[in-house]
Amino acid sequence: MAICDVTDEAAINAWAQRVSGALGADGLDLLVSNAGILTVGPLETIPLDVVRHAFEVNVFGSLAVINAFLPALRAARGRIIQVGSMTGSFALPFAGPACASKAALESFAAVYRAELKPFGVDFVMARPGNMRTSGPAKATADLQAAADSMTPDQRALYGAEFGAAAAALWHATQRP
Repeated sequence: MAICDVTDEAAINAWAQRVSGALGADGLDLLVSNAGILTVGPLETIPLDVVRHAFEVNVFGSLAVINAFLPALRAARGRIIQVGSMTGSFALPFAGPACASKAALESFAAVYRAELKPFGVDFVMARPGNMRTSGPAKATADLQAAADSMTPDQRALYGAEFGAAAAALWHATQRP
C-alpha cells in the first residue's frame, strides 16, 4: 500500500515509477483513481483558493495520477476506474466546488475513454450512491464550519436554507 499526495506531481511520478518498475513489462491491469474532497458552503462565501484546491484534488490530481500510470496501463491493456460522484451529473446547492469539479472530471472521463480505446485501455466512471463512510459526518462538520464563518450579512442571506441543507444531510446520515 502506498499513500501519495495527489496535489504533488513529483510524488505522483515517483510513485508511478516505483510501481511500474515493480510490475515490469507486464504493466498495470487496474488503476482505481479515488481521490476527492467535498467543499461546501454558499459559493459567494467560499474563498477562491478553497475552490481552486477542490479542483486541484478532484480534477488535476486525478489527471496527474492517470497520466503517470498510462504507460503501464497500455502495456497491460488495463482498465481505469475513476470514482466520481452523482454530483457530477447534477448540481446541489451549497456544494458548488464539488459539483463543478466532478462535472469536469466527467468530461475528462469521456475524452479519456475515446482516446484510450485504440490502446485497449478501458475507462470506467463509477458513481457510488450513499455509502457508510465518514464522509457525511465530515460534510456535516464542514457545513457547520462554513455556517460559523459567515458574516452576519451572509448569514441573513443564506442561513435558513443553509441550515436546512445541513440538517437534511445530518438526518440522511443517521441510520439505525
